[in-house]
Amino acid sequence: MIIVKGKLQQAASTEHCAALLHLTEQGLVQLYAEQDNSLLMEVAEDQYQMAEVLPGLPAELLFNTGAVFSPDDSSWRWPKGGRQNVTLKLETNKSLIVLSVIAVPILIWWLTAVGLPKAATAMVPFIPVAVEESIGKQSMQVFDRTLLSDSELSPQLQQSIRSQWQQAVEQLQLSSGYQYQLHFRSSKTLGANAFALPGGYLTITDELVRRLETKPDAILAVLLHEVGHVEHRHGMTLAAQATASTIVMSVLFSDLEGVTEAVLGTGTSLVQSAFSRDMERQADYFSTKALIKLNKSPHAFVEAMLALTKGQPKEQLSPWLEYLSSHPDTKERIEKATQHAQP
Repeated sequence: MIIVKGKLQQAASTEHCAALLHLTEQGLVQLYAEQDNSLLMEVAEDQYQMAEVLPGLPAELLFNTGAVFSPDDSSWRWPKGGRQNVTLKLETNKSLIVLSVIAVPILIWWLTAVGLPKAATAMVPFIPVAVEESIGKQSMQVFDRTLLSDSELSPQLQQSIRSQWQQAVEQLQLSSGYQYQLHFRSSKTLGANAFALPGGYLTITDELVRRLETKPDAILAVLLHEVGHVEHRHGMTLAAQATASTIVMSVLFSDLEGVTEAVLGTGTSLVQSAFSRDMERQADYFSTKALIKLNKSPHAFVEAMLALTKGQPKEQLSPWLEYLSSHPDTKERIEKATQHAQP
């Protein structure tokens, strides 16, 4: 027989009364009023349950009628509270606490740096093209509102570049199903630049066109490089990785609103993303091979790299160098393109 001193709160009542709880070996519970020792209630083992135990708080006994018994001794634990005892052990075991302090950050790092990127990469081939186009459209709208302005290139120059570009796409006979769109924009922030968004949204800046204006094949080489990103679904991979990482972190920190923002803001995340070096190498390879298929020299890609870095003061090159910070070394890219250009 176990006797526990505490307080009984009847169902649908805010009043407490001092009581003594008698717990038999068979699990029978008898509650007596401490004041006059009158029997308040008697219940069998299947008519009550032990509440979850929190360190420093009394281990309450919950009755099916809605009544609650709370021991006066906050350290008291019920002998049959197996689930509660496990919870308490996990929360009070110093070794487990230290282990969790070490293991949780490592787990989070592994999820965001290894697990999620691999999982996202595996999922991307199953994402419909229509979804990519929607994300690309949303991302383009974000760029137009934040980093880009209308192109100042002459309509004739735009049409000349667009015609060469469309002819090249038709000759390549790409089977991915993307409806490519080429956009001309100006941007003081991005400078001489070109980028691709999921779904086939390609953008080239006025600053880049002016540097390569006398080298139309070099412009084509840059655009084909961006097509390589789309064909390999690099942008979609980045979007999937960013969304998955945000969702995991939001769940870990109980920020359910963050989950919604992650799903709705996938396109926005691309603005802050950068392709990996391996992705850039894949896009470079696609560009040089496409040039060969178009009966053009891969040296056009070399010309693009050289024109973007030659004869410019360092301060004027800073936007382009910042853009290249996540790319393979420019010298390496030129060497590989030169090798492809050799018969």
